[in-house]
Amino acid sequence: TYVPYPHPNPVHIGYDDNPAIETVETYETAVKIKAKEVGTAEFKAYLKETENVNDVIVITVSNPKLDYINLSAEKSEIFVGEQVKVEAIGSSLVEGFTPTFVFETSNKKIATVDENGLVTAVGGGKVEIVAYEKNDPTLYQTISLNVKYVETASLVIEETNVDLKVG
Repeated sequence: TYVPYPHPNPVHIGYDDNPAIETVETYETAVKIKAKEVGTAEFKAYLKETENVNDVIVITVSNPKLDYINLSAEKSEIFVGEQVKVEAIGSSLVEGFTPTFVFETSNKKIATVDENGLVTAVGGGKVEIVAYEKNDPTLYQTISLNVKYVETASLVIEETNVDLKVG
């Protein structure tokens, strides 16, 4: 983003330190900045050799939006006690933006999910795992998982009374 300073004379552009932005290039009548995080930054532009002629420009760095989110998992059916990793990828028009995803489960009694997308099956049934970018929950994607119990063999006792002798 270029921040112009509409003055025909060369200016020196100063600004306060703010972790939300980084100065990339400074020109005689403008400055090029790079957004690093969401927030606001205050710029003060003033004429060279004089600090009493100045303008203050407040710049708001807003959250870049994702174009899409895709979710994938190695398998869609797991057994109680197993884990599977749900991978999330997304794309943004903002160059260099790396999304941070939040994962949620539709039913904690069937499966839990941690901040990295690792799903742990805890009960039988169908569950959906939802992922969205932390600053924009309006764009999300879901993946369905089927959690099964391990089938157990049945035990049949034919005699209910047994006489045992010592030895």
